[in-house]
Amino acid sequence: MLQETSSESKPRKKSANEASRFLDLQIAQLNESIRIVDSQRNAHLPISTLPVEILTKIFLLHQHNMTVQTFDWIKITHVSQRWRDIALNFSHLWIHIPFHHPKWAKEMITRSQHACPIVKANYIPSLYPSEAQLLKTFLQQHLSRVQVLQIRSTDSQLLAKLFQDIQPTSVPCLSTLSLSVQWQDPGTEPSAVFDFLPILDSRFLNTNSLRKVKAPTTLRWDLRLFSGLTHLRLGDGRNMPRTQTSQCEFLDALRRMPSLQSLHLDESVPPRAVDKSLLEQVHLPDLRALSVFDTVSAIDFFLHHVTFPPTTRTTIGCKHLDPALQLSGISSVLVLLKRLLAVRPCALKLRHIKLTALDKCWGLNFKGWGRSSFKGYDQHFDADFTFFVEWNSDQVDILPPIDELSVGMFGIFPQDDVVSLSASSYNSACFRHFACKIGQLPALHALRLSDIFSEPFLLEFNCDVPQEGDDPSIPTYPALRYLELSGYGTDGHDLMTLYEDLKKRSKLGLGPKKLKVDLRAFGPYKVDKRATAMFKNVVEVVSQTVMSDWYS
Repeated sequence: MLQETSSESKPRKKSANEASRFLDLQIAQLNESIRIVDSQRNAHLPISTLPVEILTKIFLLHQHNMTVQTFDWIKITHVSQRWRDIALNFSHLWIHIPFHHPKWAKEMITRSQHACPIVKANYIPSLYPSEAQLLKTFLQQHLSRVQVLQIRSTDSQLLAKLFQDIQPTSVPCLSTLSLSVQWQDPGTEPSAVFDFLPILDSRFLNTNSLRKVKAPTTLRWDLRLFSGLTHLRLGDGRNMPRTQTSQCEFLDALRRMPSLQSLHLDESVPPRAVDKSLLEQVHLPDLRALSVFDTVSAIDFFLHHVTFPPTTRTTIGCKHLDPALQLSGISSVLVLLKRLLAVRPCALKLRHIKLTALDKCWGLNFKGWGRSSFKGYDQHFDADFTFFVEWNSDQVDILPPIDELSVGMFGIFPQDDVVSLSASSYNSACFRHFACKIGQLPALHALRLSDIFSEPFLLEFNCDVPQEGDDPSIPTYPALRYLELSGYGTDGHDLMTLYEDLKKRSKLGLGPKKLKVDLRAFGPYKVDKRATAMFKNVVEVVSQTVMSDWYS
């Protein structure tokens, strides 16, 4: 009986399995039917009837907002089958090739089809061999259709070798070329930097679309790459070899770029010629931003032979100065800069000036803003004009004449135009003569002193004892309305002296009318409270007002 029962149960078990498979098949068929019906329903929704042109713009905007590198933007291609089909066939959506992710990079190279890719990659074979090999293969096969080529490496010779292995190729789509060498450690910088631009110049043919070039250095200015550009950036602040080209070739190269809008040269100007008068000037009428960091002689040559609109946002930096250098050592540059600032349009006059003395007396920096661009000295807003000097940091035992240089550098600004000034210092330098200069400004409305030895500036408030260099017939700070003291450049004695001086100035109808000071730096809370009450008798004490509030 047991044997018969066992034999009869086997067919029933087989039948149950078949029933289960049959039901699973029915479920799958029903799910597929639901999917088809859902798809048919979705096809009638407004989101599924958007024109292809609108959808592709949505894809690009979403990609831009989500940042390309994260891949999160790809989820938008999963909204519907129609959206995915359109996205996969929209080649411009896949032009950002992520070489740091080889699997995705290969897929996007395929999906980009014949569109012009944007290449941003690191070329460091020792650290990222897969990325380096993929980039090399890609350039050998697809360089002709690249529109943006931005490569970073740790060795200029690596970049040179990368392009040496590429056959001369027509690059009609290339608009931006950016090559940079970033050392891994400051102490590992090579003694010699290889100039790879001539190699690129021989490999890149038909560069008529090229508009932007960035490179660590160039020893030659007769390259075809330097033609028709709108943006040129050469030098990255490191100790690069000096250019071997002539100044004539340098000026001729600038003439081949008449539409130049942005020019940044860091130790890239050729050495001074024997007879500068034989060289013809170059005018760059469209230049909007200019930065030149170099020796005094190189900057002197540049400003003599390159002219540009007075409204150009300009940054000039004299580097590698001897700390023992006197004001006369930079006088030639000061004359040229003063002449440049004097012709600025009235609406763009530099009315807001900021002085910063750098740490360990390594430099002085002056910045100037026009009224429309002034944002309360916010470092995120570029100044309309910047001029700085920088000394050799390896000679820290020699103290440069900071006070004398400050007076001379500030003299390039039209004095009657200055309505606000900010001064900060990260060293113990005394600005006695500079403070006298500031006290005589006829239109100065606001003065801000931060982390600077403030005694020379506060002495200018004394109406009874004129300081050296002051005109006794003219009161100091005649138009001042706002004074701000912050940081640790002022002590309690200075504060009490300031109170006495402000009390006398108030009786004479002189400002400031408002004072902002961090009283916590001068003692206990009770002293702060008494000091606040004391100052309120002669001036309005504010706690949160910033200088930009006066000109907002």
